[in-house]
Amino acid sequence: MAQLAAEVQQYRALQPRYEQVQEHVGALTRRLADADASLKASNAESAHLRLRVDAIYADAKAARAAAGEYEQAAMEARGRWPAMEEAVEDAQAAAMHAVKARDACERRAAAAEKA
Repeated sequence: MAQLAAEVQQYRALQPRYEQVQEHVGALTRRLADADASLKASNAESAHLRLRVDAIYADAKAARAAAGEYEQAAMEARGRWPAMEEAVEDAQAAAMHAVKARDACERRAAAAEKA
């Protein structure tokens, strides 16, 4: 019986420490749950940011492609520029020739009227 009384006394002595450990385990469990929730939120935010970064990269790629197309068009236009300048010069020369021909025709017509 003495042994049983000693065990009961030992149990009662350990009971407050057991309750402290239980409280500590509960606090750690809550902290773990908070950390898990925080990690999940962080992962969700990270995924969202990854999507935004991917969209930015896609926009940049499209802009680079458009810039390349613009540069190609500009190079082609620069290549056509001398031909266009020559065509303008030819058109101006043809216009001057037409003006001279008209003036000559008007002079001949005036001379024919006098004669």
